[in-house]
Amino acid sequence: MTMSEEVRSNRPPFSPHDTDGAGVFVKLVFREEIRKFKITESISPYEEMVKFVESQFVVSGLVRLSYKDEDGDEITVSSNREVLDAIQSCGSGVKILKFSVKDVRGESM
Repeated sequence: MTMSEEVRSNRPPFSPHDTDGAGVFVKLVFREEIRKFKITESISPYEEMVKFVESQFVVSGLVRLSYKDEDGDEITVSSNREVLDAIQSCGSGVKILKFSVKDVRGESM
């Protein structure tokens, strides 16, 4: 079973605020720039988010994605499962999930 097949078969339903069933929007924040990205059930969300970040922001090619959970803790994501868990864990009161983007190689520059 491929990774995307595994993610699809183990995928939880999207959050209740995904009213049209076509996906959920997330915000990707890099420095002072913010971009919206739509996660649909037909993609591998982590890989697609990283590709989007690399195409929209000036980064070195090695990025770290994280979000703040309901306790205010910064949670790092590095897989499709973790992105889907983040989406599922945000309550219906959250309109859009925000991911911080860090340029890992650029940190030491």
